[in-house]
Amino acid sequence: MKTLARVAAISLPVLLLAACGGRVDLSEFDDPDASLDGAVGGGGGGGIIDGGGGGGGGGGGGGGGGGGTTDAGGGGGGTDAGGGGWTDAGGGGTTDSGIITIDGGGPTDTGSGVKDTGVKDTGVIVTDSGSSIDAACDKIAAATCTATFESCCKSNGFTWDSLGCSDVSHLWCDSGADGVAAGKTFFNPSFVDACAKGWASATNMCTPHLFDWVKAQAPCSAMFNGKVAPGGACSVSTDCLAGLGQTAFCDESSKRCRAVSVVGAGQACNYFGATIRWCDRGLTCSVSPSGMSSCIKATPIGGSCYGPDDTACGLGFVCNAGRCAAGAATGTTCTRDMECASWSCELGKCGDLRVQLASKALCGGA
Repeated sequence: MKTLARVAAISLPVLLLAACGGRVDLSEFDDPDASLDGAVGGGGGGGIIDGGGGGGGGGGGGGGGGGGTTDAGGGGGGTDAGGGGWTDAGGGGTTDSGIITIDGGGPTDTGSGVKDTGVKDTGVIVTDSGSSIDAACDKIAAATCTATFESCCKSNGFTWDSLGCSDVSHLWCDSGADGVAAGKTFFNPSFVDACAKGWASATNMCTPHLFDWVKAQAPCSAMFNGKVAPGGACSVSTDCLAGLGQTAFCDESSKRCRAVSVVGAGQACNYFGATIRWCDRGLTCSVSPSGMSSCIKATPIGGSCYGPDDTACGLGFVCNAGRCAAGAATGTTCTRDMECASWSCELGKCGDLRVQLASKALCGGA
């Protein structure tokens, strides 16, 4: 059974910067026609996120504990590449989980597995590759490499070098600037402050929840934006087009663009293919008999559920003996995804939904 938990566990590392990490094979999960046939929600760890990654920068790129990464950050702020296009479906934006509220509206396609090939424009587009980009990169590096993040690095056993951290943070911006110079990427300066705020908030938390991380990176994806819609061929992540509230990346295995977002109540949810939309915490993805999907309130602890693979309890919880209960903690021995709070069991251990930003690369530039 191909569950969202495993898709999420794979998807996180590919949001991070390849220059400072390894690779991960997404090919077995690259199925845009798959339906919601099992668990839905994000998952981490367990051999997928192996703590060996690293990185820096903003957008889709960045530091973290991912075992596999892409070679650049996500895009954002670009023009509509055709196709579907995003409009506000009345569901509102994603909820604020402590980092930054991103109102991405709701997608126009509402079914599981429905391919979305267009995005909503994200604002003013400029192509200046000079001092404005340099200033943006400096601001993001300063927001990332703070005294608080130094403490995070040291508490995780990494040597701290502020200049090295800044150098690694600039790598993503360099990739974006190269894309702008080549005419493949747009630069939108109106998102610089929000991107810097997202990085500051994420590094202050040290190990942000996956959903918080995606939300924090969305304005960075809106700062640098490629021209290739989700599903199109790409070389680096700054080739890829992201809609408002999305983080875009170039899938390392398929070399196709993907976009990830966290959506709120009433919005369509989809966990496979080129455009992935996770339901925020406290929600779960419900699929109607007609195949339409939407995020609804999860069943609370103690509420009725219908078996070990029922996802009605929401991410972090499982169905145990017909009642919703807390899932097993990170590192607990497991045999199935749906035993774990993360809905991800890899190599016999429950994975983690928190992103480990501290790494040898981002902490010390090595």
